[in-house]
Amino acid sequence: MLKRIDAFLLTIMSSGKHRVYRHLILMGVVLLISMNVFWDEPTVFLPHRVWSALVYFLLLCVLIYSNMYGLVPKVLMRGRSRLYLGFVSLIILAVLLGVGLLQQGETANRIATPPLIGLLSGFFALGLFIVGLTTLQLIKYRMQDATRIADLKKVTMRIELAQLQDQINPHFLFNVLNNANILASENSRQSRDMLLNLADLLHYQIREGQGDWVRLSEDIAFLEDYLALEKTRRDSFRYSIHSAGDMEMRIPPLLFIPFVENAVKHNINENGSVDLSFLSEGGKLLFSCRNPVASSSQSGDSGGLGLANVKRRLDLLFGAHYQLQITSNEKYFEIKLAIQKWTVS
Repeated sequence: MLKRIDAFLLTIMSSGKHRVYRHLILMGVVLLISMNVFWDEPTVFLPHRVWSALVYFLLLCVLIYSNMYGLVPKVLMRGRSRLYLGFVSLIILAVLLGVGLLQQGETANRIATPPLIGLLSGFFALGLFIVGLTTLQLIKYRMQDATRIADLKKVTMRIELAQLQDQINPHFLFNVLNNANILASENSRQSRDMLLNLADLLHYQIREGQGDWVRLSEDIAFLEDYLALEKTRRDSFRYSIHSAGDMEMRIPPLLFIPFVENAVKHNINENGSVDLSFLSEGGKLLFSCRNPVASSSQSGDSGGLGLANVKRRLDLLFGAHYQLQITSNEKYFEIKLAIQKWTVS
């Protein structure tokens, strides 16, 4: 309930489409104040004072809107607080002078307030009123700035994610097309099957790869097609994919292909292999990719551009809610990815 109230107040105060309602509420409050000043008795409002109340209403509007659209944005927001206080004080005194002229001669047989006390009382009353309105206006500015900053960060992140994904995908496609070209010169039938498989991969990239989220099962099927292409090129190549848990979990598309592509690229042994594992449990995802290291590979090689980009993508998508562990020795290279928090928008 409190969240709904906060959201409603935030919308009313900062949204441009509710500007009219904000001004109507403010005008209603000012009108009530104007009527109260010229109310003669608790239950009697003298008709001949209506014009005085309207003039006082207009004077308050001049004070409020000159402060709202002139002094606050052009003086106070530029750091000239002393000049702002001076101008506000002068306008308040001018309004009080006008009220004094309106009330002059309309009192009858009642004790008059001493001029100095009345002036100070009116000055501080209007001053507090302006302080309250100015505070609300500054809060509105801050909320609007926070919204703009949040929107800018979101747009910037989407642009950077798109750029990173564009860097990954052409590299991946180059490797696949290169494999297809090699096979085409050896076996035309297998080349045809490979191109059909490649068509499925491209279709997935076009259809799903440009979206925000896909099902985990779809991305695993995409990886299986990719590894099947590699096995077609190398008969001795072996791969396995183990999955358990919720395969309908939604994930960012093409999240794992840089890891798998890296494993294939640096796995040039005659009996090369890639072992993948997916475990979705309790809203968390555990992924591992393991392959033997070729004798010609240098220990500690993490795959260059592809893995560097995917690390940056993980940072943008999940912040501190993931762990990436890379293990490399003389025998095998393994990547373990654990993601604890998923935010589907």
